[in-house]
Amino acid sequence: MHEFSIAEALIERVAAHVPAGTHATTVRVTAGPLRGIDPDALDLAWTSMAASNPVANARLELTLTPWTLVCADCGEVFEADSPEAMCHCGSGRTGIQGGDELLLTGLEVDDDPTSAGATK
Repeated sequence: MHEFSIAEALIERVAAHVPAGTHATTVRVTAGPLRGIDPDALDLAWTSMAASNPVANARLELTLTPWTLVCADCGEVFEADSPEAMCHCGSGRTGIQGGDELLLTGLEVDDDPTSAGATK
């Protein structure tokens, strides 16, 4: 499961951005379809790895983006559920545009020392 390496990288990135004296409460991530992320596997990896570091108990919110395709015939750029989707013009000559992004899009922190280490 590559989700464990993704969780590890996210935890390192978040820990580097959490201000001293605070703790992360919510981490928002956006991932493209080429990443092949299984949301349940990432949640399991996050939960097990985050338990023993500065982002303990932070909730991970994952947004998976759809495929972005471009039509070779009419040039339309559109979103689809599958990389094999047909263009609205009827053409099947489409190509993938992007889709490999993995972005840390949001981070919420709490500086209340009484809530540090609280369970989810």
